[in-house]
Amino acid sequence: MGFQTKKIFAIILLVSSFIGCASNQKSYSRDDLGDYLTDDYSQGKLDDYYLADNYSPVYPIGIDTKKNQKKYLMAGPPVDEKKLIKEDGLLYKPKFIIKIFGPGEVFTGKAINYSVSGLKKSEGTYLNGKKHGNWIYWYGGFGSEFIESKGLYKLGNRDGLWEYWYPNGEKREVGNLTNQERVGKWTYYNEDGSLDIAISH
Repeated sequence: MGFQTKKIFAIILLVSSFIGCASNQKSYSRDDLGDYLTDDYSQGKLDDYYLADNYSPVYPIGIDTKKNQKKYLMAGPPVDEKKLIKEDGLLYKPKFIIKIFGPGEVFTGKAINYSVSGLKKSEGTYLNGKKHGNWIYWYGGFGSEFIESKGLYKLGNRDGLWEYWYPNGEKREVGNLTNQERVGKWTYYNEDGSLDIAISH
């Protein structure tokens, strides 16, 4: 190989590596920065590809893709809720993965919401843009062992058994909800764990 050929080859290699590095970098506006500060660091990596229109999740074993695609998505990897767009009470995937292009299709899948410090605030599943299935909430500043509440949603409404705790870890109350309304027997506890009262709604 002559000197001129080596020089051209070196330039092509340098340019292609520069383009490759530049394409892997994320850039956000100052307004978006707060939403993404902890995305890839304190939270652990949540893949952007999950939001893409051509997303193809690694499906869990035992669920038939042809019979129930929604179950596949809801059992797939979680996405950072800050990367979704809320509009008219529904959550959407952003068009072309980037929020500035507006909402794309309604979101179905697992989502996690984090506090600024990177601790989980909530985790659960969405079906067609609405909370549906098991959800759990934590006291934001105390860590994942301090649960605030957990229970079931049905198409955006709390529906089913719900349990609530005090910040010290003692149970606060437990009972069933139907369409956000308390029904049946609800049991309430004091902060020291002792029974306070049981009420039938």
